[in-house]
Amino acid sequence: MTYKLICSDIDGTLLDKNRELSEITIQEIQRISPIPFVLISSRMPKAMRHLQSQIGNMGAPLIAYNGGLVLHNNQVLHSAFIDNAVLEAVMNLCLKPRFT
Repeated sequence: MTYKLICSDIDGTLLDKNRELSEITIQEIQRISPIPFVLISSRMPKAMRHLQSQIGNMGAPLIAYNGGLVLHNNQVLHSAFIDNAVLEAVMNLCLKPRFT
């Protein structure tokens, strides 16, 4: 089987208990290069770029906000927006008393 793409979550998957990439993780990701290795997280892109840099993978796409934003070379490939009416409805639900 030939892999064309590998995607991985960051927190609780690639990062150690200190929230850092271990040397062995970096080496293994680099070993499988040139297969694109895409980082996925609930984090914002700015909080993921240093990890891309550490693994030498700055040219790969990046999936942030749990899939709400997909970037490739800072170009937006996908972005999910929440309509203001939906946001307002959710806020109103949260403001209602839970117990009557």
